[in-house]
Amino acid sequence: MIRIYFLALVICSGVLLAIEANELVILHPNQAVHEHVEGEDYSAFCEVKSHYESVEWVDPSRRTISDKRTGTVFVEKTQNMLQLRFQPLKSAHAGVYTCIASIRGGAQEKKSFNLTVLRPIKFGDKSRQYYALPGTNVSLPCEAEASPPPTVSWTFKDATIEGDGYIIYADGLLVNNVTEDKFGNYTCTASVTTNNNGFTKSIDIELKKAIPPEITSVYKNDTVHGVMNNVVSIRCPVIGDPWPEIKWMRDGKELNAAQFNANITSTPTGSILQFVLSNEEHLGNYTCKASNLFDKTSVTFTLEVGVLPAAPTVLVRDTLDGKLRLDITPNSTETLSNFRVTFKKSEEDESSWKTLDFGLKESPTNPYLINDLEPKSEYVYKVGACTEDDLCAFTNVSKITIQPIATSSTSTIHTVVTQVFILLPAFILGLMQRHRTT
Repeated sequence: MIRIYFLALVICSGVLLAIEANELVILHPNQAVHEHVEGEDYSAFCEVKSHYESVEWVDPSRRTISDKRTGTVFVEKTQNMLQLRFQPLKSAHAGVYTCIASIRGGAQEKKSFNLTVLRPIKFGDKSRQYYALPGTNVSLPCEAEASPPPTVSWTFKDATIEGDGYIIYADGLLVNNVTEDKFGNYTCTASVTTNNNGFTKSIDIELKKAIPPEITSVYKNDTVHGVMNNVVSIRCPVIGDPWPEIKWMRDGKELNAAQFNANITSTPTGSILQFVLSNEEHLGNYTCKASNLFDKTSVTFTLEVGVLPAAPTVLVRDTLDGKLRLDITPNSTETLSNFRVTFKKSEEDESSWKTLDFGLKESPTNPYLINDLEPKSEYVYKVGACTEDDLCAFTNVSKITIQPIATSSTSTIHTVVTQVFILLPAFILGLMQRHRTT
């Protein structure tokens, strides 16, 4: 009995081998179904193992495919193969393609395959950044499309999310009761798996801690002082995330900068309202409002007439090594908050002025330093004394030429001379005090 089964198996195998050996048309790849992703370049080959009169590829509509490259599907001939090419592959190309070889004597041999076009994974155009307050719930959308439809998974801090405070939906993730440890980057991964193929694609979605807007006034009692016929600057420092929308209000209405002849400047730390205080009608209340998705707040500043401080006394200590060293002495009885130095190259236009603010120093022995100036270049500058209301009185514009970078010997001499000039006043004062005592 065993011999009979073995003999039957050998006979069947021989028949199959004979059939395969006698095949006149062979496809490469030799599969009934070809799966490929839309957008790729793809080729299939038809090999004819006999003398033939003609060979052709026909599309799913039974039309012969041309060898002219007038479209995205065409054929190319080789010695005994006809290549079917898709450049690139489109979803409309799906269907059954057949290679037909006409053999001498009128016989035909055909081989077909079914082309399945997989649509690549695409994510929706949703935001990749979301905010939440601690203790609230937030949904993170992740809309993935493909053909066949993808499966979606989520990871956070390299760990797969499977529950425990999260709910996974078909198009997103719900984060329940957000805590500090749940802020960060979430990864949404879409996967497609077929019989012969598989591919994935991921996007990162950031969950950030929301910060409601807050305005930190820099003015005592929220009162701003201005000088008639001078520019007034009202600063509104703001914090918040997402960055708040900032508006200026006047008499209960949003301030129209053009009609008011004002300039509203957005800065990385808030907003500045500037205008010329040309008449008393400009005095009064100005409200800065800041709002984002999580809250809104406002501060009202009162503009009053103030007194401009006196301009400071400025002496140039030196201009060596691409630096300008200044001794600045206040001349005002008003309470000052800082000194302000504005400067530019002489040949530059008026839009090139640069500004540096310096805090007040208790000891005048250390000069105020402006760095990174170009040696052998002429600069113009002016120095202002400013109050906490940003009322600044400036010196007249002065010119100065920056000296070239000193050599080591020149630098040593400069250091010695500088120290002498610093110590000389104290030495003279000591001699005068000794003279008085004697």
